[in-house]
Formats: sequence, structure tokens, C-alpha cells
Amino acid sequence: MFSSVHPSSPLPDDLGREWSADSTDVLRAILPTPCWKFTAGFDALVDIPGVWDGMRLTTLQKMMAMGCRDECLSYLRRIKEVFTGLVGKDVLGRIDTATVKALERRAPGVSTKDLSELREGKIFSAFSHRERDMTWERLKMMDGHVPTLFTFFRDIQYLKLCIDCLKSLVIVPKRETICGTLARSYSDTNEREGYVKIQITEHTFLDRAGTPADSTGLGIRQLVALAMRHYPAMPADTVKEDPVQTALPMRTLLCCAASLILHMIILNPCLEGVSEPEVCAT
Repeated sequence: MFSSVHPSSPLPDDLGREWSADSTDVLRAILPTPCWKFTAGFDALVDIPGVWDGMRLTTLQKMMAMGCRDECLSYLRRIKEVFTGLVGKDVLGRIDTATVKALERRAPGVSTKDLSELREGKIFSAFSHRERDMTWERLKMMDGHVPTLFTFFRDIQYLKLCIDCLKSLVIVPKRETICGTLARSYSDTNEREGYVKIQITEHTFLDRAGTPADSTGLGIRQLVALAMRHYPAMPADTVKEDPVQTALPMRTLLCCAASLILHMIILNPCLEGVSEPEVCAT
């Protein structure tokens, strides 16, 4: 499929083809309308041939079905930003696969081990000594790990587990993202005007000055953090035919983080009676 969509000049390692003039039209013919933005996300990475070794066609459908378009596009933009920041936009084409493989999952700005191992390896081989020295200094200033297409598709596997957990909290309408649904469902009823609640332990919160937008954004992020902590306790699939069985994993999740749920009300009819304080008592 990827080759038919990218029929022009080849990318390294025969992993794909560069987008042709009508590639977007072809993708729009086979992808649902809300997924068209993904074409631009991947388009932006064509300038970096070394990242395409991490392309995973088998995960594309899962990526598009998760309802996390903005988050995925942000990740793809981050890949471009990191490599552009390291070498500059005019020489991205000289980044080879070996360099990307050596850098991915590394955090040279915070890990002395990663920094040392990268220094000993042969990376950025298509660059001059002066260019490599400059890039090396930028690597030492990096905040976080080096993202690539490989880490993107790997992280999607983890993200899906968390998103499936959050989808048990709210009903996500078709063609809407999970974060969009959470934003609409979020209520600041239990928050003081002009303040936002920040969870610092499982049952402890602090109030900090903030706007309603801050309140919603932080509320969603803390629900995502909740999913990261508790998704292993959730079933892989919700049993839609049995509302009792559907509520049981939700009850477990709510009891694990009762304070968070009670402060951040999710308006979902499926949760009626589950979010009451007495349900979460241990």
C-alpha cells in the first residue's frame, strides 16, 4: 500500500517512496476524512530519510482508530523539530538510518551513559567534523529522548492502552477525539473560581491560580496520568452487552483514584451511581 501511495523517488532501504504530487489525493480516497491530516504529518518527515526505517504500516489503522489525532500529529511534529534543531533544516537529507537508529530512545541531554555511548559511536557520518561538533553540543542540550518513527509507533502501543482506559470513562462520539470529549465532559464544579486543582498524591490535591482553560487542560492531563497508573487493571475490551460487567472495571478504577474522579466529574450516563463517594469507600 505504501509503495502505491508513494510512486516517485525511493527512500533509503526501500522502506517507502517519497510523496508524489497526487499522493494526498490517493490517501484521501482510502482514508476516512478525519484522517487526512495524517498525510501532512508524515509528509513533513520525507526530508529526513533516516527515520523511515521505523515506519510500521501495520500500526497505521490502530493509530487512526484511537481518536488521538492531535496527539499523534504533535508527536510527528516533534520528530521534525528535534532533528531540525540538531542539524538545521537545510541538511536533514544527510541524516542516515544508522544515525537515527543510534539516537532513538536515547536521552543524551540527561543521561551521561547515553551521551558517552553516542560519543563512541559513528553518527552523522555524512557531516563534516565541524558540523558534528556543533551537533554534539546541541545533543548535550536536549531535553528528553530523541523521538523517531520507531518510537512513535512503539509509543502508540502504550498510548492505546491508556486511551482504552479513558474511553471507559466517557462515550466518545464518532469522529471526535478522546481529549475533545473529555474537554466537553469536564466539570469544574468542585474547584474554586480562579484556581485549578493539581493532584500531588493519590488522594491529595493543591489549589493553584489558573484560568478555566488551565483547569480543563490540567484535568485532562491528570486523567491521562490516572490511566497510565491504572490501565493494567482494566479489561482489554468493554463488554457492551452486559452493563454490569461494564461497570465492574470502572468501579475498580474509580476506587483506585476516588479523589481525582470526584473532583473532576465526567458526565457519562454509564457511570451513574459509580462516582458516588460511598462507592469508592474502602
